[in-house]
Amino acid sequence: MDKLYYIVCEEKGATLFEGKFQGRTRGAAIKFLKAQIGRQSLAGVVFTVTEIPVPVIREIVEAIMRGEPIAAPTAASPAAPVAQPEPEAKVVRFDAFEKPEAPANGDGDVRWAEIRRFYKECRSPKKTAQRFCVSVNTIKARVRREGW
Repeated sequence: MDKLYYIVCEEKGATLFEGKFQGRTRGAAIKFLKAQIGRQSLAGVVFTVTEIPVPVIREIVEAIMRGEPIAAPTAASPAAPVAQPEPEAKVVRFDAFEKPEAPANGDGDVRWAEIRRFYKECRSPKKTAQRFCVSVNTIKARVRREGW
């Protein structure tokens, strides 16, 4: 089934092509555009291929530029404007997989001392990393560097 596409192509503010194409796919419309402007690639140009008539898009853009509100009709009432939702309060949820933030008061050394103590007890970088939400590679690097 063929569709009707509207194509607009511009380069540096100048319109290279604006017109219609009837074909099966958007890809076919793009091939048509390349042939019309005489290029193998569309690099460097701004283009749009759409099934919505370009004059309708222009009317919408002009209304937005004038500052008029755009209201989409609803199924129940075709002429009723769409109500804007009220801003919701931010919901804070607990995430068991979220990494805890690093201490902001300079207690990083205390935390690493605790990590080191736990590592010396279990001798497992994987268990230590899971317990303290730190990368396994970070644990291994500290073990090598500090000689735990």
